[in-house]
Amino acid sequence: MLELNVRKMSFTVGWVSRKEFEKITLIADYISYDKARKCSIYRLNLEKCRKLGVEKAREILEKYGIRISESLAGILEKAKKPIAVVDLKGSDLIIHGLNENVPELLNVLIWDKVDKIFRSKPFNYHEICGILRQKGYQIVSTVREDWNLDVETKPTFELRPYQLDAFKAWEDNNYRGVIVLPTGAGKTLLALYAIHKLKLRSLIVVPTIDLLRQWQEKIVEGLNIPEDMVGIFGGGKKEVKP
Repeated sequence: MLELNVRKMSFTVGWVSRKEFEKITLIADYISYDKARKCSIYRLNLEKCRKLGVEKAREILEKYGIRISESLAGILEKAKKPIAVVDLKGSDLIIHGLNENVPELLNVLIWDKVDKIFRSKPFNYHEICGILRQKGYQIVSTVREDWNLDVETKPTFELRPYQLDAFKAWEDNNYRGVIVLPTGAGKTLLALYAIHKLKLRSLIVVPTIDLLRQWQEKIVEGLNIPEDMVGIFGGGKKEVKP
C-alpha cells in the first residue's frame, strides 16, 4: 500500500467515474493525466483534508490502496489553521495548499502551469514562511531550518571601528546585502566576525583552488577552531562539515 507523507504527496489513480473523481478531489488536487501509464496524477491537499476530516480522507484513499502516514495524520488532527506545505525540490522551493491569492507574495512566487504548484527560489524561504504565518497559515515544511554552528568560535582578532560600522549596517538590514570595502580593508575578518556572531554554518564561494585553501586557513586561525571542522568542496574534495 502506498503511504503518503510530507515529502510524498502525489499519487496516481486509474480511470474513475465522474462521481469518484469528485470524491477524490474533496481531498486532493488533480494535476494531469499520464497517457503512458493510463492514470491520473493527484496531489494530496492538506487543507482540504483538514476541513473534511482525517478519517474521511483515509476512507477515500484506502479505496485506491493509499494511506496517510501517522505523522501526516497527526499534523492534520492538530491543525487549527489553514495548512501550506513548503518543500525543496531540486533547486526550487515548491509551495502548495494555498487556497487563496496572497498579494504580498506576487513578486516571489511563480505559478507552474504543468505541475499546478507555486515555485520560488530558496533564498525567499524565510520571507514566504513569514508572510504565510502572518496570513494565518500553519507551515508544514520539509526544509531544514537548524543551521546552528555546533562548535565554539573564539576570534583571534579585533575589528576596527569602520569594520564594526559595516557589520552594524548589515545587521540593521536583516543580515542581507553586500559589504563593499577597499582592497586590504579587512573584508575577510569581517566575514569571520559575522560567522562568529551569527553562530551559523556558512558557505564561502571562491573562484580558485588557492583561495579555497587560504579561506580554510583563515577560518581555522581567525576563529580558533579545529581544521577538521572546515569542509572543502572543490579541488577533488567534497566535504560538508561540521
